[in-house]
Amino acid sequence: VENNGNNQFSWSDTSGCELKFVNNLEPTRCMNATVVDNQFIRVTWQKRNYRFNFKYQVFRMKSDEDAPSFYMETTDTFLLDKQVDVDNFSYAYLVYLIDECGAMSKASNLAKSIQLKAALEPNKTSGFDPVLQFNTYQKWENGVDKYQINLFQEPTLTTFNNIATLNASDSLFVHTSFKVEGFDLCYQIVATEKGGYGQVSHSNISCISTQPTLFAPNAITVNNDGINEKFEIKGLFLNEFKIRIYDRWGTLVFESNDIKQSWDGRIDGKAAMAGVYSYLAEGRGRKNQPVIIKGTLTIIN
Repeated sequence: VENNGNNQFSWSDTSGCELKFVNNLEPTRCMNATVVDNQFIRVTWQKRNYRFNFKYQVFRMKSDEDAPSFYMETTDTFLLDKQVDVDNFSYAYLVYLIDECGAMSKASNLAKSIQLKAALEPNKTSGFDPVLQFNTYQKWENGVDKYQINLFQEPTLTTFNNIATLNASDSLFVHTSFKVEGFDLCYQIVATEKGGYGQVSHSNISCISTQPTLFAPNAITVNNDGINEKFEIKGLFLNEFKIRIYDRWGTLVFESNDIKQSWDGRIDGKAAMAGVYSYLAEGRGRKNQPVIIKGTLTIIN
């Protein structure tokens, strides 16, 4: 409207935004979140076709975070997330559709990757077993059908053996019958979707180093009470072994190349004198890595 003057009018054209999404609109569906090349995570979701232009907004949450936050926007139906640390965290994703006016659909189902941790833990027979712990995959509509455990063969990590299959509720596995025949022990979990679209999700590959290791006690008794009567060296991942024990004057009193052969604290069939003895234990691993431990041993009568 003209100010004063002839009271003239001028009209603009008409423009506006139409709300293209409503609260009950079916969202997209996340198909899976899976570790790729043991360093990235690929997330895929279903394509939606509408007569209006829209984009996908991806929200992400790391396993040490309390809530998802906006991560990125795309017109693709997948994300290759390179800003991840797959060995130390799992990642959860939600996908929304958003139109030109900013209207947003409901969230997709959650897609959460699997993070695996493998470590050696003591067992009840004075040895060690590989123990695998992982978070369960989330969230296919019908859940997980099974988890497959793969043992990879170094050094390429391209071939593997399926060593076990777990139920959908499992998140722990103890590898009690392992044999060290190759290099390091490297494991991966593969989740399979129950029904639905037959999707799979791979965890990171978690390795247990087979660096040779030796352990030794620091005292034994020779009083025939059946307790701590032998000096036993324990070891892991050894191909070669040798131990020598000396008295306080440097005289060799025991020697063996067999780690299973322990010293009973006797010299020429008689109980050794109480006191401090020294030992030197040496070994080599499957990759020819040396390991040496030395120290003192106290004999108590």
